[in-house]
Amino acid sequence: MPAFSQLSSREIWDVVAFLFTQGLSETDQHSASLIYQNLCLSCHGSEGQGDGTLAVSRALTMSDWQNQPLLPAYSDQQLFSIIRDGKGSEMNAFAVMLSEPQTENLSKVVRLLSIQEAMNFTPQTAALQEGGTEPNILDQNQGFFSVEGNVVNVSGGAVDAAAEASLSIIANGQTIKKMTAHLLTNGFFRFILVPYSPEWNYVVTVSHNGTTFNSNVIYGSEYASAATAHLLMQVYDANTDITLLRGEQTHVMLEFNGDDTVRVVEYVMISNHSSYVVVPQNEITPLLKFTLPLSVQGLDLSNSTDTSYLKITEGGFGDWQSIAPGSSHQVVFEYTLPFKGDDSLLFSFPVTTTSVLVMVQDNSNQITCKGPQHLNQRSVDGGTLDIFSAVNLAAGNQLLLHCYNTSQMVPEIAGGAALIFGLLVVVLIVLSKKKQNQLLRKEQARQKQNLILDAIIVLDDSYKAGDLPKAAYEAKRAELVKQLEEERAQ
Repeated sequence: MPAFSQLSSREIWDVVAFLFTQGLSETDQHSASLIYQNLCLSCHGSEGQGDGTLAVSRALTMSDWQNQPLLPAYSDQQLFSIIRDGKGSEMNAFAVMLSEPQTENLSKVVRLLSIQEAMNFTPQTAALQEGGTEPNILDQNQGFFSVEGNVVNVSGGAVDAAAEASLSIIANGQTIKKMTAHLLTNGFFRFILVPYSPEWNYVVTVSHNGTTFNSNVIYGSEYASAATAHLLMQVYDANTDITLLRGEQTHVMLEFNGDDTVRVVEYVMISNHSSYVVVPQNEITPLLKFTLPLSVQGLDLSNSTDTSYLKITEGGFGDWQSIAPGSSHQVVFEYTLPFKGDDSLLFSFPVTTTSVLVMVQDNSNQITCKGPQHLNQRSVDGGTLDIFSAVNLAAGNQLLLHCYNTSQMVPEIAGGAALIFGLLVVVLIVLSKKKQNQLLRKEQARQKQNLILDAIIVLDDSYKAGDLPKAAYEAKRAELVKQLEEERAQ
């Protein structure tokens, strides 16, 4: 290494300036340049001469860093502190917006701006790269904007101290960029220098206690470059108590086609009205366990909303899907049961269920079923449709339906009405003990009206699906509407 005394003043200057440039990698320099453009350019100007548009429009007196090459009056720590903490009323603090590494890199860029003529250094826009094809797409950005918000724990607990917010930039249905930011102790987060395009959408996700929560979609078309999008994100604590869940508007449909089997389709709607996310205990134990008869054949789970969480288990199947507050979770499944001509069919549900509608379609006109409250019977395409209802079934309690083929009944049994009546289905609920109570009768009347409404919905769906002819559909619907009006008139 030659002695500095052997170098000219210009050569010494060039060496010192070059050494300063080595304090920043190319990536850090590009990133810090972007920060400068978005936070500092409007006041300090593109070359640090204090001639930014905001400074000029407000007649602000700004320092010209070109007159102070390398800013010798300021140490690295002093520049860092000024950027972080601000400088009185002259300059805002950026501690909340910038991390320590970003602040440090920005202070180095500021020092480099003071020697830009010697180094031919100018701030530049660099594509924030992540992935092989991303730079080309991100180069289409029309500026930058900010996304900020607060995370609130609705369950009342604290927000996960280790939580991070992740921002996804989505173009044409594909995620082209992800950015992360730590949450402050008060749940606040901020993303700056977010590449902006009116054609892109943005979603923030936060993982809290193992559950991922998504923000509402931020549509780029609703903002502009340099704008700030504000979000309020709600998260919930996790809870494994399934008593927080309720089954609502559960439908069981049975179809007899004259052979030795019965086709069963179950629609189970489960709601969470609590302030917790109800989650499985672990990967082995499902959140919901559906128990089915051992004689089940051809179990089909493909019609459920998300089959990836459903797994066949011993004696039925399990559902590992977490259920968020205010949401409804639908499970649809079908199977076939053997039918010997005189069978009792058992149905159970994993959570307390407020109402169950059972519809029995007999295409052979030979099946009679007895069970919970019978609403009505209608003719459908040469067959019959019986509708039964049950209310307030406790979790695990069984709804029992007894069905038999009248053409196979021997005379002795056919005349034994008392024996047949003894085999009718009963719902194992305590409700019957209080039937004389006036308040309960009113509640039962309301439930019956709801069940009739459910029956109308099912009939509408069947007609729209092409399962019912128009004449039969209109006749059945008119009957149900009439029955509903009679119930409401009581």
